Amino acid sequence: MNDPKLIATLLVFVGVATVAPAQISAPATSPQTNAAAALVQTNAPATSTASANPPVAAPPTMAPVKLAPVTTNAVTVTNMSLQDCIQVGLEHNLDVKIQRYNPELSRFALKSDFGAYDPSFSASGSHDFNQAPGGYDPQGRPYQGTVADNNRGSAGFSGLAPWGLNYSLQGSLSDSYGANQFGPFENVSGTAGFLQLRQPLLKNAWIDSSRLQIILDRRNLKISELQFRSQVINTVTAIEEAYYNLIYQQEYVKVQERALELANRLVMENAKRVAVGTIPRLDEQQAESQAAASRANLLRAQIAEDTQQRVLKSLLSDNYSMQQNILIEVENDVAVARSTFQSVEATREARIFAQTTLDAEQEKLQSGRSTTFEVLTHQSQLTAARSAEISALVAYQTALARLSQAEGATLKRRHITLELSQQSNGQPTETQHYE
Repeated sequence: MNDPKLIATLLVFVGVATVAPAQISAPATSPQTNAAAALVQTNAPATSTASANPPVAAPPTMAPVKLAPVTTNAVTVTNMSLQDCIQVGLEHNLDVKIQRYNPELSRFALKSDFGAYDPSFSASGSHDFNQAPGGYDPQGRPYQGTVADNNRGSAGFSGLAPWGLNYSLQGSLSDSYGANQFGPFENVSGTAGFLQLRQPLLKNAWIDSSRLQIILDRRNLKISELQFRSQVINTVTAIEEAYYNLIYQQEYVKVQERALELANRLVMENAKRVAVGTIPRLDEQQAESQAAASRANLLRAQIAEDTQQRVLKSLLSDNYSMQQNILIEVENDVAVARSTFQSVEATREARIFAQTTLDAEQEKLQSGRSTTFEVLTHQSQLTAARSAEISALVAYQTALARLSQAEGATLKRRHITLELSQQSNGQPTETQHYE
């Protein structure tokens, strides 16, 4: 798919943000030239909703995202295209940052392997001084003492060639001088240019530990480069999917807002008609049932939009400290619990209106003013409304359970107490209670 130059609205909050309960903002009309995906980036998690007039024949329009009540120091709005999101993601995505270091580490490891072929230089030297006093031999004859100085030095280098050849070149020099009973003396000896070459012909002829390690680290370098390339591809693909999914959710919210607007307008118009007696009360109840169902659909769409925003934000951020993760998780669970609670209320209203509509339609059938088809249709609508209410109740209870888990309050919520005894030498010394 070619990039349609989609624009994303990015809200960057400067300072410490305090999250307040999210509220649905009223529809706004601030058109832009292209469809947009709303991104909300805050120092502390926050929720937002997007609303605007739906597209008709012209390209979709997008109003700036209106955030729920949040206390912050400043707000900066920035438009982001898909290419901008990809660039930010490649610079700040935590997984990409981690994988970026792996080829460098593998390259350093490979360079260190070639250190096995660096020659080793060695040099040593020593000096000894010996002195013995004179005296008399057993026959009583005197003899002179001895003095001797010994100087020794050696130097050389050795190494390993890439084809397995071991080489070494050594040289040494020694000098002894002094005086004894025979008079002064000096002896000089040494070796120079002693070259030794040793080439394996069988064992280690074709491969040895150094060459094997180089081969392995070259493959590891290639693997790390491919893994980094794969991570970049996966991240870019994930950003694209999240970007387009967010655009879809925003446009779907607009559709549901438009549907709710039409349903509410019909309710008001039917109420006026009922007041003047032009239509029966049943028509007004049917409109109210449809409006309640539309409210439930809008809430579900807004929950999906908020979730998709968090998905895209997580791909563009590298702020993955433990505290930040917990805050995001708690904020997400609070938003889901609040939205699902509102969905429960909306689906309950839709179910009540559907039941009322079905009862009225059955009365009309008994009096011959309706048909079996109409009754069956309203029965199907009531069944769907009941299923939606049950699903909303289950989603709400599940959201509460996950919120308690994120807050660490599951045991207290379910009145569970853990008693753990600490023992010393086999004897209980202290009992700790956890709720």
